[in-house]
Amino acid sequence: MQFRIMTTMKFNLLFVILLATSFFSSRELPLAYAAFPGANGKIAFSSGLGALPGRIYAMNPDGSARIQLSSFEGGGEYDYAPAYSPDGLKITFVRTSGSYRDIYVMNADGSGQTRLTSGSTCEDPSWSPDGSKIAFCKVLPGIGGEIYVMNADGSLQTRLTFSNMPHFAPCWSPDGTKIVFYREHDGSDEIYVMNADGSRETRLTFNEVDDRHPTWSPDGSKIAFDSRRKVDSVYLTQIYVMNADGSQQTRLTSEYSDYMPNWQPIRQKAPSLTLFPAQTDGLKVSISGDATAGTSGAKITRIRWDWGDGRVEEGGFSATHMYPAEGTYAITVTVFQSDGLSTSRSVTVTLTVPLSYGFMQSAPYLILVAVALVVALVVWKKRGRPLPPPPPPE
Repeated sequence: MQFRIMTTMKFNLLFVILLATSFFSSRELPLAYAAFPGANGKIAFSSGLGALPGRIYAMNPDGSARIQLSSFEGGGEYDYAPAYSPDGLKITFVRTSGSYRDIYVMNADGSGQTRLTSGSTCEDPSWSPDGSKIAFCKVLPGIGGEIYVMNADGSLQTRLTFSNMPHFAPCWSPDGTKIVFYREHDGSDEIYVMNADGSRETRLTFNEVDDRHPTWSPDGSKIAFDSRRKVDSVYLTQIYVMNADGSQQTRLTSEYSDYMPNWQPIRQKAPSLTLFPAQTDGLKVSISGDATAGTSGAKITRIRWDWGDGRVEEGGFSATHMYPAEGTYAITVTVFQSDGLSTSRSVTVTLTVPLSYGFMQSAPYLILVAVALVVALVVWKKRGRPLPPPPPPE
């Protein structure tokens, strides 16, 4: 069975490993988390031009059309850590001013800059999947960073963690029910997860080294993070991945210093299905078509035919079916691809048998019947004819 499958990528899931330099902090600044699946838009980033402090810029994916988005008056200010909202219409970022770091939001074109936090030290803004809330880290005097959540307009700022230990880099799960982050524990940073309301804080990593910058896989089943563990007698920061419950921690990189992982979401799309016009021959129907996988890297796994007369079978293109009688039948074809998505198409056929078609179909039987009748007639005539008289005696 052959399927016509068109794919544009070799891998179903890719890690995009990004490097960043730290600024105004003794720890690395987490990157903006991957945007939710959609068409590729602009790339926002922070940049300092010459003696000018850092501002937020945007550019096309090929590096062209670089434009400045954020602006401010005065000196000593710096904008960094931009993060697009899930719908791509807004950008959060962090602005330093003196000893404060506050979270701002602006439209994607740089207009409407609005400060969401005031007179504090806040970092690591992370949009909820539906774009209605923002999780962030707020540094409290004498305690360190704690995880907060607020509405996208800055209202209802609510503290979620109360462990009096520094918390950093909150990241929402794809379904919006959990938040993963890292915090200090006995001198090292460890990965934790909690419900989105701050309850049931659960530790996922147990190491004497720093585990930082967790990020969810797009399907929510795994978490990537960086960890400074011993590799070949040398402590290197490497990329690891684990199940969402902390099990099966696996190192992915082995060279240099790799950190701040970010998952690339891949847009899932149902397969395309085209049915060509049905060909009929009396009670026989033949249908052909074309099926193409929609999700990059996925494959068409099977095709199901529901002929509308109670017969369901699986096969490929093309398919032929003989119906038991005249009538109107709805034929439904469903194609399934390897990521679980499917597409169905239906076509209706009305079958009638012309008199000539019926005669041609029954002709062999009629001939046999006619031959049988002739033979029977001959035998009957032979049996019914009187016997000839005996010859006269000599």
